[in-house]
Amino acid sequence: MTITAKNLSECDAIIYKHGDVVSFADPCGFTVAEIEQGVKEMNETDPAHKYDWHFVGGRVLVKRISHAKYDALKVAGNPD
Repeated sequence: MTITAKNLSECDAIIYKHGDVVSFADPCGFTVAEIEQGVKEMNETDPAHKYDWHFVGGRVLVKRISHAKYDALKVAGNPD
């Protein structure tokens, strides 16, 4: 099955709201599945952060947040 888009509902809400921008770029011909795999690899190789991504205006926006901040926000009920 080919993935053609990522819905915002699939994004991690804490990273979406509170994450720092790592990259904002044209997808350069990469498929959604390839982008998803790249972000998965970031999560596997960076023990200090959690990563997620979504499209904004046809571009790929990758965000990250430290595990400590993520956990604190999760415990606090994800405040704005």
